[in-house]
Amino acid sequence: MVIDHMASVRGIELSVRKLEALLAETRFDASHRALLVKPQTFYNETGRSVGTLMRYFKVPLERIIVVHDDLDLEAGRLQVRRGGHHAGNRGVRSLIETLGSDEFVRIRIGIGRPAQGQDPVDYVLERMSETELSQWRAVIERAGAAVESVILEGLQQAMNQFNRRD
Repeated sequence: MVIDHMASVRGIELSVRKLEALLAETRFDASHRALLVKPQTFYNETGRSVGTLMRYFKVPLERIIVVHDDLDLEAGRLQVRRGGHHAGNRGVRSLIETLGSDEFVRIRIGIGRPAQGQDPVDYVLERMSETELSQWRAVIERAGAAVESVILEGLQQAMNQFNRRD
């Protein structure tokens, strides 16, 4: 959703299908361009697509920014950081295994824990209603702004700006 939002704001479509992903190139300013990527693999095989694209486009690990949901953060909270354990997130685990490192930048979007007795897998995969989507719109926009901040201002500045509890 964050990548779709970022593409929409820039008036571009992720229309190129390459190496198990949808892609679009964009510019943030005269000296900062980026490739927006939506892997089309199963979530737990995300690393395969990202790793192949990383090698194909010769993108160094330190320039990879991954946006993902996180059960361990309260709903709506963002955390920007580099590195760290996968904490059971199968997509992040796939990235770490495939890339051979956990030292990529992450924009973690807190989704909170499911209700007592609800399977976390079902909770994560559950389709959002229109009402829920409208409630999450600000979080999605903020996550896109965090990605842009990392690109334009650097990791430390993005962490200072987006890791605050409001």
